Amino acid sequence: MAGYASVMTNPVLEYRARLFPYLLHLVGNAHEAEDLFQDLSVAVLENPSMLTRAGDVFAYLRGVARHLASGRRRLQARTGESLRRWTEWAWEADPGDDSADEDRRRQVAALHHCREGLQPTAQKLLTLRYDQGLDLKAISDTLGSSEGAVKMMFLRVRQALAKCIRARLAGEAGA
Repeated sequence: MAGYASVMTNPVLEYRARLFPYLLHLVGNAHEAEDLFQDLSVAVLENPSMLTRAGDVFAYLRGVARHLASGRRRLQARTGESLRRWTEWAWEADPGDDSADEDRRRQVAALHHCREGLQPTAQKLLTLRYDQGLDLKAISDTLGSSEGAVKMMFLRVRQALAKCIRARLAGEAGA
């Protein structure tokens, strides 16, 4: 029974106080840091022998946490693709005739409000893509930037829009 009890304990817990500030630094907010800590705990519980390979367990856990945080960032970047699709859909599918349902109207209104709050360069980027219908190559030529730089600008603009829209809709729901 003693073996069972040791399997059920989480060896990462004894390092939580030292690890959490580092995790917070990696991901930027407490909720994500808590999720990362849980992912780290699961990884160790699934393969406890990983800690026996480490000379300095705390340093080893930090390395695993860096790896997990990197994976989360890659996933979030891929999720940016679905955000891009949603943004394009919202712009292109807006009938503009008040025929959409109430949720849809609120989402589109939030999108337009958040667009107005963007920096002029970001607004120009959106105008070139969604109002003028230019493709990535034409936008990069117009702005005098590489296509990679334009893709990165779009990612940042979409992330800013998503954050703003979520906050605006949450504020309306809370009101």
